[in-house]
Amino acid sequence: MYVTLVMIKVIEKVEEEMENGIFNSYTPNSIYLSNFNVRRLDRLIVKFGAPITNKNNKHELVYLAP
Repeated sequence: MYVTLVMIKVIEKVEEEMENGIFNSYTPNSIYLSNFNVRRLDRLIVKFGAPITNKNNKHELVYLAP
């Protein structure tokens, strides 16, 4: 169930970027999840591109495997 909700968030982000005229090659290596918490998926932030580093909280970013 959680994987499905995360995938919906990723798809929504892809659709948002396409509506704004941004067409990228989305791969699992370029998808990053910020603020990932299974109990609070409404706060999940999906970003594409280079990884974001937060030296204060190394567990903030999660890699989404294929």
